[in-house]
Amino acid sequence: MLRLHYLGRALSIQPGEACSDLEELCTVYRQSEEMDYVTDSITGDKRQVRRRVEAAIPLFWYDKDKAGNKIFAALSGFGARILDHFKKKGVQVEVADLVEDGLPQPELAYVKGTHFRTGQKEVFVKMLSYKRGIIVCPTGFGKTFLIKLLAKVYPTAEIIITVNSTDIVRDIYDDLKYDLGSQLGIVGGGKDRPARVTICTAQSLHKCPKSANLILADECHTLMTENYVKKFNKFRRARMFGLTATPVGRSDKAEGFGEALFGSIIADISYQQGVSGGNIVPINVRMYRSTVGPEVSKDSNRVAADRKSLWLNRSRNTLIAEVVTQTIAEIGPEQQLLIMVDKTEHAYALGQLLPQFAVVSGEPPVTRIMSMRRSGALVADQIICSNSLRQEYKEQFENHTLKYAIATKVWSKGVNFRDLAVLCRADGLSSAIDSGQIPGRLSRLGNRLAKESGLLIDFIDLFSKNLQRRSQNRISVYRSNGYTVEVREL
Repeated sequence: MLRLHYLGRALSIQPGEACSDLEELCTVYRQSEEMDYVTDSITGDKRQVRRRVEAAIPLFWYDKDKAGNKIFAALSGFGARILDHFKKKGVQVEVADLVEDGLPQPELAYVKGTHFRTGQKEVFVKMLSYKRGIIVCPTGFGKTFLIKLLAKVYPTAEIIITVNSTDIVRDIYDDLKYDLGSQLGIVGGGKDRPARVTICTAQSLHKCPKSANLILADECHTLMTENYVKKFNKFRRARMFGLTATPVGRSDKAEGFGEALFGSIIADISYQQGVSGGNIVPINVRMYRSTVGPEVSKDSNRVAADRKSLWLNRSRNTLIAEVVTQTIAEIGPEQQLLIMVDKTEHAYALGQLLPQFAVVSGEPPVTRIMSMRRSGALVADQIICSNSLRQEYKEQFENHTLKYAIATKVWSKGVNFRDLAVLCRADGLSSAIDSGQIPGRLSRLGNRLAKESGLLIDFIDLFSKNLQRRSQNRISVYRSNGYTVEVREL
């Protein structure tokens, strides 16, 4: 009989000689792009091409016990996959967990009478009974609510909530400080105050005590890299859960890192379940046809191609401005509208056509400002967004005193704009994760205003085969999430 022992962040199996077929199961294949030169067979000219490169990352190793017996070892998140593999082969496995997480029995009296919305109780119970796992739930599902409950039922536990953004750390801290008071700490973004419950940027995990009992990784799809595997591995005894609305769709195909860290998916709440349960609002999508611009399918330089076809494409930007202006007239002056772009250059170029919109971006360096002025994306009278101004815009948008904004990815996730009525995607990206995360700004229930649904505006770029394919990829994600999609002409 095989013996599988959980050792915190790792697991071991004996005898190791019987485990060679597990090596493939415990390997992650990460993809990346690199530039290469090819020679034209006719002209002899050299040109750049982009190639997809795949690298195998083994997350297993072999070791020996004190008696010299061979041991197969891997990251503990692969445990469910390994056990399923042996079950299908009819092999019996003895399982033992040799590292205690230090959590006492949950004091459920603290949550007696708590009102759970659809799916929340299911997730909460699994977080009490499982040691690890990935929880898939839509934006606006109520993750902060669950964090509060866990802090209540484990009143002495050391808990870490980690995210990959300083802005989101501050938002979660503000949401929890009333309930947890002095028990709440913050690490990252210049703060270094760990406490019983600590909100931490993923980049600062090394500053948190390794004695933590429970770790919750929000937006865990952003943490699927070798670097973060190393950061999480120091928390040997902690239960560990990853939460995300988009478990798949990374451009590097490295989702296997997520399973290695957090385990398999233990709860999957769909967007439509969230809508039917009253947790979030439905999203309706309007796709407008964009027909004027350069054909860039054969351009090997992605940045240059996007600059001329999207960011500085005056015809497409004018169409976006006209659609937005028409939509503002439709929804009325009290509703908010947010335009999302991929790059700072595009934000300022659109800002010239929509001067009533605040431009929200990271603070551009002087060299970037000069470059944008040379390209015409930035003109002299435009206000340049600083880090402090970005925070002011965020607070104004949250309290509804700012109605219109154009934002880069600094607002693509983690912001809490509950009253946002319309989101316009001008970015032209095809990423499945972006197409799941960005529309999530619309999903939250209204706060100051009644909100029955969210309106997502996007564009089908027909002038380039490559951009048309990206548009179709976005539509596929929208439909898979259960959004209604209609195509319109201006």
